[in-house]
Amino acid sequence: MWNKSFVNTFISVCSGTAVFPEIVKYSFFRMLWHLILIAVIGGCVNIAFRYHPFNSAYEKSCEKLQRKFGDIKYSAEGITPAIHPEKRGTVMFEDFRVDYFPKMEDLKTFKPAEDPYFGIAWTPESAVGWVFYKKRPSPFMPLLIPSVSDSDQMDKGVSFLFKRMQGESDSILSLYDISDIYKVHPKSDQFKQVPFREFETNILGVPQRIPTLFMFFLFGEIIMNCLIISPVYIFIFTLFSFFLGKSEMLSLKFRELFVVGIYTGFPGIVIATLYTALNLPYFDFQSVFLLSYLIYSFPVFTRLRMEKLNEK
Repeated sequence: MWNKSFVNTFISVCSGTAVFPEIVKYSFFRMLWHLILIAVIGGCVNIAFRYHPFNSAYEKSCEKLQRKFGDIKYSAEGITPAIHPEKRGTVMFEDFRVDYFPKMEDLKTFKPAEDPYFGIAWTPESAVGWVFYKKRPSPFMPLLIPSVSDSDQMDKGVSFLFKRMQGESDSILSLYDISDIYKVHPKSDQFKQVPFREFETNILGVPQRIPTLFMFFLFGEIIMNCLIISPVYIFIFTLFSFFLGKSEMLSLKFRELFVVGIYTGFPGIVIATLYTALNLPYFDFQSVFLLSYLIYSFPVFTRLRMEKLNEK
């Protein structure tokens, strides 16, 4: 029943403002259920549009790495290429590069050119993504995280990861520092040889193939925007509306005003999700959402005011 109600409500909200006098009466939990549904559907749409192109590019990259390095070999020497593990090797792609270093010490003298500005530094004991920052390769994200490590060193690494997640940079830690913190030594029961396409990262704490990890990212990107960031913006907008007197003009309680605000955001969520799924440039999810939300809020509140005037 609720699913059917969601479909009817969604179509009504996205096709006009006539349904909003009825939406005022919706409960908070009904609104929350509808918001979760639209977030889940949006996450699936993002995966449907963006996963296949990424996976195709990933397969081609793996084939190129396979020709250069052979399989990935897990042994007592660490994680090395099956072909010439004692030699340094580089594979260049259009917008990133992969460098293998037989010794971690070689990272101290690694000075790539600015183009490409992103790459992966691979040693027998680590694999770390980097970006070109201040004329040097700055660590971005370790692809392999050991389950056991020195606690003090690991604290530095965790602090680094949080800074990266927040869009900040840590100029103190070098590519060598992060690689040294996140050393990985395969155990005897982990010794194996696999193709590049079967390489598994453990950023989430569980071994995952990179395409699978990317799928989690695509889904989580929309979930985060729909269930956390967008409602926060709507909550702030509702506060302003409530204290500036709009709610008084409409005789709405704060809860009712917030419920209306969430449903007013549905068209914006749809537009922003499609914009993100199509990987269009210049704007991000929240920019598109906020613009759409502000534009649609004017006819919605106008409709509610007119409805209130007709009741008098």
